[in-house]
Amino acid sequence: MHITNLKQVNTLEDLKKFIYYAYTQEFKNYQQINQIIQKRFPSSTTLKILKVLEEFDIKRCSQLEKCISSKGCIQRRSKDFKKMKSRWDGIDNLCILCKHFKTNYKKCNNIDKIHMTNFQNLESIQEKEKYIIINLIYEGYSYRKIQAITLMSIQDIVKISKKYNIKYCINGNSCKNLNGPILTYSEFYKNIRKSDGHDSECQICFGFKNAYNKTDNQKRKHMICYFNLFLQKDRENYLEYLYTKKHYSYRDLYTISLIEPQKIIKIFEKKDIKRCANKENCVHINGPIQSRNNFYKTKYQPDGLDSYCIDCQKQHTINTAKSRKEYTKRRNIEFAKFELFAEKLETYQNVRKDPKNKELIQVQCKTCKSWFNPTYLAIQMRINAINGTFSKGSECNLYCSNQCKNNCPLFNRHASELITEQRLANGNFKKSDFKRIQTELRRFKIIMDGVPTHCESCGVKKDLTELYLHHIYPVSICNIFEADLDNMYWYCKNCHEKAHSKNGCKMHELKDFKELGVI
Repeated sequence: MHITNLKQVNTLEDLKKFIYYAYTQEFKNYQQINQIIQKRFPSSTTLKILKVLEEFDIKRCSQLEKCISSKGCIQRRSKDFKKMKSRWDGIDNLCILCKHFKTNYKKCNNIDKIHMTNFQNLESIQEKEKYIIINLIYEGYSYRKIQAITLMSIQDIVKISKKYNIKYCINGNSCKNLNGPILTYSEFYKNIRKSDGHDSECQICFGFKNAYNKTDNQKRKHMICYFNLFLQKDRENYLEYLYTKKHYSYRDLYTISLIEPQKIIKIFEKKDIKRCANKENCVHINGPIQSRNNFYKTKYQPDGLDSYCIDCQKQHTINTAKSRKEYTKRRNIEFAKFELFAEKLETYQNVRKDPKNKELIQVQCKTCKSWFNPTYLAIQMRINAINGTFSKGSECNLYCSNQCKNNCPLFNRHASELITEQRLANGNFKKSDFKRIQTELRRFKIIMDGVPTHCESCGVKKDLTELYLHHIYPVSICNIFEADLDNMYWYCKNCHEKAHSKNGCKMHELKDFKELGVI
């Protein structure tokens, strides 16, 4: 209960309440209050009044109704006022906010002074927040400058900025972002060192700065031209110009525009254009820039289309076929060189350097033993036959002429034929004996290892009548291991056919003995 009249004062507590009322409600100063009290209490002094106000921990800002503090002009002496020894009560007559306002107002320019005055005239919190967003952040004011104008803490300003999800790029009108410097927080990289936890410049400006420092002068010019365009269509058209006229790749366009390659591909998909990798050498009628429908689809390219157009690929196939024919003809005509084949042949063939041209190799003819120069193809077929990669079973001997080929008994003869003729010539057995030999081998295998119950390749259970006796090393090539138990295995029909599908053991290669039933 307030004591509004000195006549109501009966006790010390009533006197303190009267002093509080006169100071806070009637805005009396120390001397005025002292003069009123001395009429009834002559011993009263201003110091005693000061002690009473110190007990209440209050002080009145000298700005009175013009005080900019939200608390009003009556505030706490201990926290809302600065100490000042020159004052008789030891405290400044202006509150901290009014003192800062006065100091900042003197330092500010005319525009900032208007902002300070307008902001302090606002009453509601929402009006102040909108003023900060529209008139300060949109104008590119930094957090510290906004703090000087509004006298708010930077943390509170950041909260308002994040509440409306608005942040200003520090580059201002030079910002490279198509939307301008007013952006959302998601368009800035995070940075713990900053007051709002995000970098000062946007991602586009940050990327532009790094790419500009790393690229060459030509691309720098294109970067400047690209980012000086402020319409999306103009930027897309400029990318099309770089892609079609300057022949830049997707990666180069990413460096210039800072747009991801997949987004660049989508832009060209809308325009339905693609450049053939042959560029000026493209055989298409319209040149290298064509419709995307003129390219084969592939999963190995980022845009899902082949690098070369269909016409260039067809022409490449034709050119490859021609070059292969020319290469084959050349290998049939050109003589082989000594350095390439001497080491591979010298173990199996008599070789020497050509006396007239020591770069070429000479070998002895299989029939007449004369020295001659073989071709690349003839030597390569001979080496393949030696290494076992030539599956026809022929030795592919080297001959100096067609006459020597025809006179040689080994020419165009398979090893199986020669072995058969030799065995028959020696009189060891007749053709009709081959079936008997196969039966005897089966009986011999059963006596030594027992009756088979399953296929020794796949492990499936089979009856004896369903199993075949298979030789790992074919008998038609060498009969030394014909009765070797380690060379004979019981195979089912499927495994037996698989075994004879391998090179060197195919049925057509062993056709002579297949007809006789040896294998």
